[in-house]
Amino acid sequence: MSPLGNILRSVQGYGSAHSSPTLFTRGSVAATSMSLPSPAFSTERTNESSPFTDLIESEKIYVEYLTGIIQKLTAAWSRYNPAPLELGDMFRNITTVYKANLTFLEKLEEIGSNPSSKALDDLLMRWIHDLNRPYTMYCQKLTTGFDQWEPVKSNVKLPRVLEAFSEYNPPSIAAIQSSQLANPSLWTLDALFLLPKGRLLYYRKLYNNLLSSTTLSISDRRLLTVALEKLDYLLETLEARSQVRVGNNTSALSSTLPPVTSGLARKPTNSPAKSRLTKSNGTHNKLFSDQFGEGNANTFTANANNIALFHRIRLVSLLDSLPFEPISRYLRDGDTPLRIGRFTGRQVDNALVTDKLTFKSMVVSRAHAEIWADNGKVYIKDTKSSCGTFLNYRRLSPAESESTPHELKDGDIVQLAVDYDDGTEVYKPVRFTIGVRHESQAATKHFRYAFFYPF
Repeated sequence: MSPLGNILRSVQGYGSAHSSPTLFTRGSVAATSMSLPSPAFSTERTNESSPFTDLIESEKIYVEYLTGIIQKLTAAWSRYNPAPLELGDMFRNITTVYKANLTFLEKLEEIGSNPSSKALDDLLMRWIHDLNRPYTMYCQKLTTGFDQWEPVKSNVKLPRVLEAFSEYNPPSIAAIQSSQLANPSLWTLDALFLLPKGRLLYYRKLYNNLLSSTTLSISDRRLLTVALEKLDYLLETLEARSQVRVGNNTSALSSTLPPVTSGLARKPTNSPAKSRLTKSNGTHNKLFSDQFGEGNANTFTANANNIALFHRIRLVSLLDSLPFEPISRYLRDGDTPLRIGRFTGRQVDNALVTDKLTFKSMVVSRAHAEIWADNGKVYIKDTKSSCGTFLNYRRLSPAESESTPHELKDGDIVQLAVDYDDGTEVYKPVRFTIGVRHESQAATKHFRYAFFYPF
């Protein structure tokens, strides 16, 4: 792997045409990121400071801001005057983001005291995976309009709390220029709740600058491209959620969903689907396609109310995995399971109509595992593989033993088989994160996004 860490540590690594994200200065910020000024940290950037230093220092300031939101703003409410449910949800989402970024900051500081380009490489790639769950939850549940919402306006303590908070952490130039603040010296709830959005913009510029380097390997470029696509998805989600106002029961997202494409129109099955939780399909031969197929071969129809529950899964390879391009598949409750195994030369390539996933790996069994949907959830099980199936680093069953079903959740890590060294070559397992998206909607509508990338 090429040294991403060395590029990040060097100002010259970006090239003159690709300036690094600027460190947040007191009362000043780059237009592409949310400024987080704080008197607790030195915020003056010198010409010699590297993007790595900028990342650490700005991360410190960002975490401090989130700490203030959690500890100081929530003090405007109490057990006798509890925060409204919608506001409580926003505070919980901010807390989840804070925990993830605090861990990231601690790891950055460890690397800063003990430089290792490989450790920094791994951390940068791992961070996109680690931020997936907290930031996806934040993005998908962002609500605006709290400052004008009557349950918030009626809180007599909040103005004093915001004033004290703003005195210690003055609003940034970015927040002022974005017209989020009526008073440029005073933070508002809505502006503070958008701080994670500013940080996502910062990460996008950071990873884009890394991608612009001419010294990267093909593998690094692929990983960074996937990382940027994930960040773009989160930012697109935020853009759509910006239309959702607190107190409104109707989501603004529903009207923006495009119609179903013809590729999703399936023919009805001739036999009723059987639950994969009660009966296993024991046939694992005839793997028809490689891993670049699109869609499940089994067909479906909507129910009597013309409502269907779709599950979109996306597999993205991790470091130290057998490399493969991201794979997307659609599942529906009761469909024939997606069978995972080893690719062989005798297989017929039928990528558009398949319920198989195959990998060209010597350590993956021909009939290794299955993924299917049932009762609104997605499951995986090992189907008597030799080298095992691992979910979040835990093996599902002993060798050549079928496992019980295990639910797959968005961001889970799956590993098929283990490393094997025959003395002349090391065979890599298949390791990936799986993105899981559930969508219940009329059959005349389809997912808003053409991709979603939990790294």
